[in-house]
Amino acid sequence: MRRLVVLLVVLFLGLTPFISKGEDDFIGFGKIEEKDWGGILHNWPSIFKMKNVTKIRGPEGMLGIRISDNIPETKKNTELLLHFDRVSFGKINVDSSLYSLQYSDVFPSSNNKVMGQGACIFQHIGSKIELTPGSLALFYPGKKLESFTISFYLYPTMIFNGETVISMIAPSLEYNDKLSGFKFFFKNNKLTWSFLNLFRDSKGKFKNINITELEPSPIYEWHHHFLYYNADKGVMTLYVDGRESAIKWITSNEKENGTILNGRLPESLTVPLTIGGSFIGYMDEFIICRGKEDIKDGKYRAKGEVISNIMQFKSKIINIAKLKWDSVEKEGTAVRIMYRISNNYFLPDSEIKSEDIDSTGNSDMKNHIRLRCEPKWKIAKNGEIIAEKGRYFQWKAVLYGTNNKYTPILKSLHLFYEEDLPPSKPILLSAIPGNESVKLKWVANKENDIKGYRVYYGDSSHNYFGKGADLGNSPITLGNVTSVELKGLVNEKVYFFSITALDNSGQESGFSRELVARPSIIYKN
Repeated sequence: MRRLVVLLVVLFLGLTPFISKGEDDFIGFGKIEEKDWGGILHNWPSIFKMKNVTKIRGPEGMLGIRISDNIPETKKNTELLLHFDRVSFGKINVDSSLYSLQYSDVFPSSNNKVMGQGACIFQHIGSKIELTPGSLALFYPGKKLESFTISFYLYPTMIFNGETVISMIAPSLEYNDKLSGFKFFFKNNKLTWSFLNLFRDSKGKFKNINITELEPSPIYEWHHHFLYYNADKGVMTLYVDGRESAIKWITSNEKENGTILNGRLPESLTVPLTIGGSFIGYMDEFIICRGKEDIKDGKYRAKGEVISNIMQFKSKIINIAKLKWDSVEKEGTAVRIMYRISNNYFLPDSEIKSEDIDSTGNSDMKNHIRLRCEPKWKIAKNGEIIAEKGRYFQWKAVLYGTNNKYTPILKSLHLFYEEDLPPSKPILLSAIPGNESVKLKWVANKENDIKGYRVYYGDSSHNYFGKGADLGNSPITLGNVTSVELKGLVNEKVYFFSITALDNSGQESGFSRELVARPSIIYKN
């Protein structure tokens, strides 16, 4: 009752009451529409490109987006890549044509992993994977040791001296039954990489190589271990979690200026490459490659992005009200939402800039490039009014991680927009005949973006192809006026008129009601 009294007082005093349209409404005349991505109820439709990001299922089935795992990719120099994403007891997927699976009794782990869909578990002493190298593989018996990289993620659940992680070693007939090959094992809780009877000096004397990581390996933690052997320089380097841990010169004096030792696998080393055997814990992303592989420390890639398709709505023109999104941004991560809107179509991945136009002296080429130019990306603020108008719209989400260890999550994105409807038909029209003229009047449209009006006339009903008026043939485009006098008409000839309204976007209303008038000399003053 009190609100009604206040409203009546306001109306009585001639004031205009302010009525809130709600936080998701926009100042205009159309109905606010909403388009949604992600969240619990929606997928991510109309996506043009997803780069270095992946969809994830969260609480209550929420479908969000995060930066992709820093999963190594198979390259030309990759010999063996084990993601451990598809593991079942007795079988793993071997992503290599140079190695074949001989034996496996490891178990899959979908919960405790570094990246991808899973890791593998060495549950007890004796759990192992055996792989047979082919004749083209780096570690085929009798081959000279070239530059190589071995890397993997490790999660020990217990550590004891002699616990072997990787090995390819056996007594060699060529070397009087001495052990020959390599093995990587724990010694005093530190991972040691040992090469036995593989390297020898210019006199043919063998020299065993041992290189140990600087820090002990903690249990119940994932860490990345990386060995790079540079055969051209004669040096081995260990990295742990992307940081250099130890270096060893494979030379006669174990210094940089020494003579490089020659490395070769004995022809009798026909044992398989064994992963595990006495290691207990988890492993993920095992790689062997020729030369040096990039060190990819951390779980996630540095950044990713999602780009929508070009959106064209039911109405030719829309008012973008706002963009709102729900995200998780911790540890310095960030989500940035950008948008662009234009009356002209542009390609969804176009990146032509104004400087590209200026860089060519050919005028035809300039025009061609200018036609292809896309609007610039603008950054949006979460929930703030944008109030921009156009026919084609596109958004982009850029996700920034922190030190490859943390990723933001874009949980959902919401676009609020208002259909920019064509103007309403002009109303309250009148046609006043005169001597060789007719004066038309109407009431101004209430829309706030009216640019002008258009007068149609003709000599038969709903057939507006008239000619001869002093302002031109039908139709006649006017500015934002509410009356016009057409002169130069023929007396005693009946004319039919209709008027439309035009807005700033170039949209035109429907025809107003038809008016009829007959100029005559009787109206001469």
